[in-house]
Amino acid sequence: RLGGLLGERHLLVVLDNLEHLVDAAPQVVDLLAACPGLTFLATSRVVLRLSGEQIYPVGPLALPEATRPLAPTEAVAQGAVALFVQRAHAADPAFTVTVENVGTVVEIVRRVDGLPLAIELAAARVRSLTPATLLARLSDRLSLLTGGARDLPERQRTMRDTIAWSYGLLTPEEQTLVRRLAVFTGGCTLEAAEAVASEKREAGSTESASGSAHLALSNPQSVVDVIGSLVDQSLLRRDVEPGQMPRFHLLETVRAYALDRLESSGEGEAVRERHADYFAGLAEATGLFLQWQQDTGASVRLLESELDNLRAAVAWAFERGALATFLRLVAALQHFWQLSGRVLEGRVWIDRAVTICAAAPLPLRAAVLREAAWFARHLTDHNRAKALGEQALVLSRQQGDTTAVVHALTLLGWVAEEQDQFARARAFHEEALALGRRLGDPAWTAWSLRNVGRQAFFAGEIEDAERWLAEALALFRQGGYRYGAAYTLSNLAEIALVRGDHARAAALWQEWLGLSWYVLGLLNGLIGLADIAAAFGAARWAARLLGAADAHRARLGVTLKPRLGDDYERVEADARAALGEAVFAEAWAEGQRLAAEEARAEAIRVADAISAASRRRSTDVDADHGLTPRELEIVRLVADGYSDRGIGEALFIGSSTVRTHLTSAFGKLGVGSRTAAIAAARRLGIV
Repeated sequence: RLGGLLGERHLLVVLDNLEHLVDAAPQVVDLLAACPGLTFLATSRVVLRLSGEQIYPVGPLALPEATRPLAPTEAVAQGAVALFVQRAHAADPAFTVTVENVGTVVEIVRRVDGLPLAIELAAARVRSLTPATLLARLSDRLSLLTGGARDLPERQRTMRDTIAWSYGLLTPEEQTLVRRLAVFTGGCTLEAAEAVASEKREAGSTESASGSAHLALSNPQSVVDVIGSLVDQSLLRRDVEPGQMPRFHLLETVRAYALDRLESSGEGEAVRERHADYFAGLAEATGLFLQWQQDTGASVRLLESELDNLRAAVAWAFERGALATFLRLVAALQHFWQLSGRVLEGRVWIDRAVTICAAAPLPLRAAVLREAAWFARHLTDHNRAKALGEQALVLSRQQGDTTAVVHALTLLGWVAEEQDQFARARAFHEEALALGRRLGDPAWTAWSLRNVGRQAFFAGEIEDAERWLAEALALFRQGGYRYGAAYTLSNLAEIALVRGDHARAAALWQEWLGLSWYVLGLLNGLIGLADIAAAFGAARWAARLLGAADAHRARLGVTLKPRLGDDYERVEADARAALGEAVFAEAWAEGQRLAAEEARAEAIRVADAISAASRRRSTDVDADHGLTPRELEIVRLVADGYSDRGIGEALFIGSSTVRTHLTSAFGKLGVGSRTAAIAAARRLGIV
C-alpha cells in the first residue's frame, strides 16, 4: 500500500534507531523494489544485512592525541572536547577551557570513550564539580553519568540505562559473552577470547559450570560466532594494527556495565580464574627463557600488547591466593620486566614470589628462585643473586631437570664473573656447555660457547676466546637467535679493540645496535662505542655518547653493572683528560639532551665515521703529506663539498676549530685556498 502511494517519487526516507525493529527491515527491500526513486538512510546499532546495504560506521567523537600536551584552542578543535565545552557552558556560563584545566578536560572525554551522551552527562556535572573532581569520580562512571534532560526518553537519561537498553536487545549467548569479555583489560585477541569466554562441560551435561542452562559458549566456535554478532551490533570493537592479530575490545563505559553484570551473574571468579590461567600460559610460552629465543624482540612486543591483561592476572592471582598461577606468571615475566625497563614493577612481584614460594611444587619453586636470582643480578645485588641461584641449582639437580640445571649454571657463571671470580665462572660455563651439547640444544650450546669464550678473554687467551666466540656466533646466526648474536658481537668488538682494530670494533658495535632492539642494549652500545671513540682519538664523540648513555640509564632507573660501570668511568676519565673540563662538559651535556632513538642514530653515525676514518688511516700510513688525522678528515670533507659549518656538524667541533685545522693543513700542503687544497690532496692520492 505504501509503495503504491509513493510510486515514482524521489525521496530520502530516514529511519532512526532501527535496531529494535530489525525483523521488519526486509520491508525496506520490498519498498525499494516497488519504488526505485526511494533512498533509505537508517541509523542502527545493528547491521541490517539487507541486499544493497552500504554500511557507514559511525564511531565515537574524535579524541585529542595523547602524545603531547595541547593548548586550549587545539583541544577544542577536537569533536569530543568541543561537545564537552558546549554542554558545560550551557550548564555553567562561566565555564571555560584554560591552560590549567585543558589536560583534565581532555582526560575526561578520553575516559568516557568520546561517547556523545556520556560527554553530555559528564559536562552537566560542572555545575557542582570542578573538572579535576569530575575526573577523579569517573572511576565509578556509571554512578556519575546520570541526570539527563527530562524530555529525553528514559533510556537516554543515564549511561547505565542506555547501555542496559542495548544489552537487553542481545540474545542470552551474546549477553554472556559481553559479560565475560569485560574481564579483559585493554582488549583481547580472538584466541584469548575463545580460551577465557568458553567453558568446558562435563560429558553429558547440559548445564554450564556456572549453573546457567541456557549458555551455548561451551566451545571456541560458539565464541567466534557470537563475537561476529557483537561486532555487527557495534557493542564490540575490532582493531587491526599492521602485521598484528586483530584485537577486540569493549569501550570502557560499556565494560564498566558488563563488569557489574559479570559480578551479579555469579561467574566472575570463574572467568577471572580462566583469564589468569590463560595469561600464565601465554607468559610461559612467550616470556620464559626470553633471552634464549630466536626473536626475543617479537616476544617482548607480544607481551607489551598484553601488558594490561598480564598486570590484571598477576594482581588477581596474588590477591586471591592462587599460588601456582601467581608464581608461574612471575617466573615467566622476569626477563620481560627487565628487558622492557619495568624494573621497579618487577621487583615488587618477584620479592613477593620469593617470600611465598616455599609451599610450591619443587619445579615451580626452583624456577621462581632462579628467575629471582636473574633479576637480583640485573639490579647488581650479586650476593642475593648468588644465594638464590645456588638454591635453584640444588633444586634443579634434585629433580633431574637438565635444562634447568644449565640455566642455573649459566646464571651463577655470570654472577661469578661480575664478582671477578673468573675461575669459578669458567667452571660453571664449561659444565653448562657440556650439558648443553648433551641436550643437543643449539641455543644453550651457543650461549655456553659465548660464555666460555668470554672467560677465555678475561684470562688473556685472545685466540681461544675468538675461536669460542666465532663458533657461538655461527650457531646463533644459524638458528636465528638475534639476542645471543648481539651479545657475541659485543664480545668480539672487545677483542678487536684490544688489537687496535678500530674499524672492526666499530662495525661490530654497529651491528649490535641493529640487532639489540631492547632498551638496555642501547646502553651497552653507547658505552662500547664511546670506548672505541676515545681509543680512536675522537674524545668529543666519546663524551657525547657517554652523556647520552647516562641520560638513558637515568630514564631506565638502573645502576650500571660493575664491569660496564668500570668501562664508563675509564672512558670518561680519558675523554676528560683529552678535552679538558669545559669542552668535556659541553659535549656531555649535548649527549644528555638526546632522546633514546636520537642516541641510537648518533651511535650509528659515530660507528660509520670511525670505520671510514680507520680504513683511510690504514691507507695513509706511508703518505708524505704531514697532515694530522683530524686535518686529513677535514680536507676530505672539503673535497666532498662540505662548508666549515657542515664539517663542524659532522665532526662535532666548532667552525672556528675547523678553520684552525684548515689553516694548518693549507700550510702543510703549500696552498692558500680550498680549491688548491683539493687539487693538492688529489695529487697525493689522499682524496
